[in-house]
Amino acid sequence: MDLDLVTLYGLTRVAVEDRRRREAREQWVAMLPLMSAKILKYVSFEDYYGKISGKDFDLRPDSEILDEVAEIRRQLKEETDGSV
Repeated sequence: MDLDLVTLYGLTRVAVEDRRRREAREQWVAMLPLMSAKILKYVSFEDYYGKISGKDFDLRPDSEILDEVAEIRRQLKEETDGSV
């Protein structure tokens, strides 16, 4: 069987991703009893995998993220000031 380099690379990538997902699932399953006992907050596997694999990184510029934080703080301050 003669595989070209592109096909071999693609197969290797799929195999590596599959191994990472299996290892992540094993970690997540090990934490399930703690999540059931409410020692840890429940996280779905997809959310857990996104977090540990770096797929949910926020790639926006720092200034945009800080502007959003400032807006949230402003809203929270208005809510607490208005309810007193």
